[in-house]
Amino acid sequence: MISNGYSWMVIKDVIQASDSLDKLKTGIHGITIHVKLRAIQCLILMRWYGAVVSCWVAGDPQCNKNRRNDMLQIGDVAPDFALLNQNGEVVRLSDFRGKRVVIYFYPKDDTAECIKEACAFRNKHQEFLAHGVVLIGISCDSPQDHRMFIEKYHLPFLLLCDPDIKVATRWGVFGEIKAYGRLYRGIHRMSFIIDQQGKILHIFQSIPPADHAKKILAWLKEIDLPATSAG
Repeated sequence: MISNGYSWMVIKDVIQASDSLDKLKTGIHGITIHVKLRAIQCLILMRWYGAVVSCWVAGDPQCNKNRRNDMLQIGDVAPDFALLNQNGEVVRLSDFRGKRVVIYFYPKDDTAECIKEACAFRNKHQEFLAHGVVLIGISCDSPQDHRMFIEKYHLPFLLLCDPDIKVATRWGVFGEIKAYGRLYRGIHRMSFIIDQQGKILHIFQSIPPADHAKKILAWLKEIDLPATSAG
């Protein structure tokens, strides 16, 4: 059974690490045997995919809870969380009760599409503040990775760490993704607008990263939210 949604990332790291080795040489009775690590990779992948399929077919709740069938809906109370920020400090969603919050989930710091997305939010940050919005990004990266990402691109908003993907799973953001003709499980690029009482006002998904900030601001302007300071 898959213990958490992080398995596919571990497998990816194993493959990347073993690529640099390619072969393992060991001598037996003077004969050098080349052990192809690809065989080990295949075994790992077969065991993992087999476990995923078997638990889905059997209706295992541990796997079912990672599916996106139970996504949050507009009007739901946003689940609280306690996550570390880029400075290693604990941040809770409930800390911002009484303020509007935009939470956007993204896959990985300092990757091409996530850079476009983060910089778009950076460039529009003052407009979010004018609408009384606190902007927060969440990924599975570490505080150190977040600090480097923030410093490199001068990001003026909080980034929170969800290393075991529990928050992403609870919020219905972690699930099956189809890309380049294959299926895998990962973080969906989504955002949530939370009102002052902690309820979900709107949900955005399947938006090009570079347009994400612009789409949210257009929605905020459309409903004519009061322009107040988020500070």
